[in-house]
Formats: sequence, C-alpha cells, structure tokens
Amino acid sequence: MFAWILILSFYVALFSLILYDATKEDSEGSAISIAAKKIKGFSFWAMLKARKLRGTKDSRVSMTTPQLESAISEAVKKAAPGCEDFLAVIVQHKTPKSHLDPNWAIRGVRYGKADRPVANEALASVVERMQREFLLSED
Repeated sequence: MFAWILILSFYVALFSLILYDATKEDSEGSAISIAAKKIKGFSFWAMLKARKLRGTKDSRVSMTTPQLESAISEAVKKAAPGCEDFLAVIVQHKTPKSHLDPNWAIRGVRYGKADRPVANEALASVVERMQREFLLSED
C-alpha cells in the first residue's frame, strides 16, 4: 500500500510540474496558482456553510444581562431552603472557547442574609444548567 502511495505522489508531482511549466507564461498565472486560489475560495465557502449549520443546532435562548441576572437569582431562591433571602448575581460577557461553550460567567454574588454554603451549592447547579440553556445577548 505504501508503495502505491509513493508512486501516486510521484505522478501527481510530475503532473504538477508539467502543468506549471506549460502555463507559467499565462496572463492569469500558472495552473497550479489558479487551482490554489480556487481551493482557497472553496474552503472559505465550506467554512461559512459549516458555521451556519452549527448555528442552527444551538437551541439556547438569548437573554439580556438584567433578564439573565434576574432569572438566576429567582432560580437560586427557589433551589434550596435557606436561599430565600438571596439577593442577586452579577453576570458578565466572556469569550467562549468553542461554539457550544457559554458566553457568560458569574462575576459577583450578593448573598444578602442567605446561608452562603447552601446558596453556593444552589448557585453552582443553577448556573451549570442555565449556561446550557441561555446565551447572553449583545446589550
């Protein structure tokens, strides 16, 4: 198998040299440079299509910062006993590392009179769930 790959690569290289030599004087450039431009254009088009397809698979709902902060606070208040006096969270934008990563994170927490360890556990589970469900819109 390896021998056939070497033979094929030799013929491709030889064919490329013949095409380059035969077309290097053309006003549009050599056949190799034209093919490279077409491949580059095709790959750019394919990347754009792939981005559009990935965008349609994202089912997360877009929310503004105040809406998201309010939703998180209400969910924490209802998550566990001892969290009824939880006040608020502060949410900030962050750059996701991949397409499905969340684009927001908790920047600060206002506990009020809520039990901190209980509120922290409730907040962690609520944030983990909501990061899968919501995106932060551009305010």
